[in-house]
Amino acid sequence: MRHLIITLALVCCLAPVTGCNQQDIAELQLRAAELKMQLATGRADLELTREDRARLALAIAEMPEGKQKDTAKKILRDTDAALEKFVEVVLKIEGAAQRMDEQLESATDGFDVAEATVESVAPLLPPPWGAILAATGGLVIGLIRAGYNRTQARKIASSLEGKLTLSEVDKLAVRAAQGIGAGRIVDEAQGSAPRLPF
Repeated sequence: MRHLIITLALVCCLAPVTGCNQQDIAELQLRAAELKMQLATGRADLELTREDRARLALAIAEMPEGKQKDTAKKILRDTDAALEKFVEVVLKIEGAAQRMDEQLESATDGFDVAEATVESVAPLLPPPWGAILAATGGLVIGLIRAGYNRTQARKIASSLEGKLTLSEVDKLAVRAAQGIGAGRIVDEAQGSAPRLPF
């Protein structure tokens, strides 16, 4: 289980850094499928453990009253508590894997993958770490995406500089149609305004 959570967390951290493309997303989907197979194996192990638990309960019922039976009953209660926690963890991981799989289907870049991973991994982490990841992870990814998009928009504006010949009236019309944000990016690309990171 720890391996699965660590893998999901690493995907979250590394997806935007690597600049995921469609091939990378397909590989992540393949990895998610492998993790689902590991979960299926965990489910099978759980069923075997439940069968062992049932056999232990039958054996305890046939034991004579006394200290050994009391000890065996305590072991059975501890086993039940451990099984309950294990089932809870498996259900959380299955839910996270399912959500991530659904979001990977519609992912178009590494930022989408990172956001999907944050949303999937955050519920698996113990308090307060899950809440911290949920609160800050999306914000950080959003800021990185905003910076990336702004940089790409500057590149577009720079690539068009000098290639368009417009009259002053057309320039004013284009500037009005751009709006404040796009006009700011064009000014940054042309060097007439300081560059902002976001």
